Amino acid sequence: MARVKLATAEQEIRSRQIDLTHEANYLSEKLLKSNEEASKQSEENAKSMNLATKQLANSTKWLTIATCGLVLFAAVQAFIAFLALYKN
Repeated sequence: MARVKLATAEQEIRSRQIDLTHEANYLSEKLLKSNEEASKQSEENAKSMNLATKQLANSTKWLTIATCGLVLFAAVQAFIAFLALYKN
């Protein structure tokens, strides 16, 4: 009788272990899929950031050129004003 109870308990434990193994495998698969999706999203974000950085660099280049043009224009105006002041 004790052996039957022991065998039954062992069978229940094995069954529960199998169930827990299946559940762990299921959760591992879900985690893997989640990590894959997060990885894809991170890659897309990195591409977007790279594009934004390139656009910012291009805008900065043109802003620098425009600033240099304004400085040159102001210098020419100052030079003309200086000539006009001492010409009279």
